[in-house]
Amino acid sequence: ADAYGYEVIRYDANLTSNDCRNLAMKIVETEFTVFVDNDIEVEENWLPPLIRCFDETDAWAVMPLYLETNKGQKLFHAAGTWIWGEEFDGRTCYSQKLALADQPVTEECLAELKRCQVDVLEYHLFAFRTDKQKEIGPFDPEILSAHDHVDFSLCVLASVGTIYMEPESKVSYDKDVPLRFGDIPYYFMRWSPIWVEPSIKRFGIKWGVHFKPGHEAWFYTVRGRYGARWAPWLRLKRKRLLWRWVFAGLDNQLLEWIRRRYWTSIEGMRTSLFQEAVPSGYSVEKIKQCQAFGKVKFSPEK
Repeated sequence: ADAYGYEVIRYDANLTSNDCRNLAMKIVETEFTVFVDNDIEVEENWLPPLIRCFDETDAWAVMPLYLETNKGQKLFHAAGTWIWGEEFDGRTCYSQKLALADQPVTEECLAELKRCQVDVLEYHLFAFRTDKQKEIGPFDPEILSAHDHVDFSLCVLASVGTIYMEPESKVSYDKDVPLRFGDIPYYFMRWSPIWVEPSIKRFGIKWGVHFKPGHEAWFYTVRGRYGARWAPWLRLKRKRLLWRWVFAGLDNQLLEWIRRRYWTSIEGMRTSLFQEAVPSGYSVEKIKQCQAFGKVKFSPEK
């Protein structure tokens, strides 16, 4: 920070990403705000195209083209996301489509991509107009992990804002990089029932939508896929039902220890952070506005 002249806001606690963004927004004074995840690599000249997109459109938020490295291969992660509702078992359920997801990156595909309006950006890297934050509202502290980026995007759309994907700006992240031992508690908590269940519950109530059976389980496979190096039973659990039964108790014990050690102890502090981000709380009118927009956005008849 001393060498490069930036400010560090530090808390000795495992805050959620939305907590961190709300803390940062308290000191931002520039026309635009850009948030970048810690594991992102940006390609040369990534920022000017985002600013150009703001200047040439009425966008409230802009995302770059997201790429990824997986098993040594360069793939598209998302060239925009679209969401809608589907009728399932008598309920309106959430559905989404990520454009070009998991497809190999080719010069032909890159040449064909054009700037376009999308429903959802992702949190790997995104930019938005700082002055629109008051209309968008704070990053919801009650959404701890799952669908935090979708919630922000819906808040933009519900405020009659627009989101664009700008393919001339490219960023990527490397799925092949292993977790460090010190990352394990935070990583396990982020992709476990400790954070996923309350996040999905909050999202469903806020936007008036349900999720299909097994939706939560997908997030736990992420934990198993990348955490297996330090907790090998997670790999075994994915392969055999017997191993799943044998190691279920061990997994639960680890998560309960992580909950007590890294999460329960800071809930009081997060309450004060929530009050700072949303001084008057989420009003009944705000929730009704979100639910009304969700009813239209997720209407199966649409």
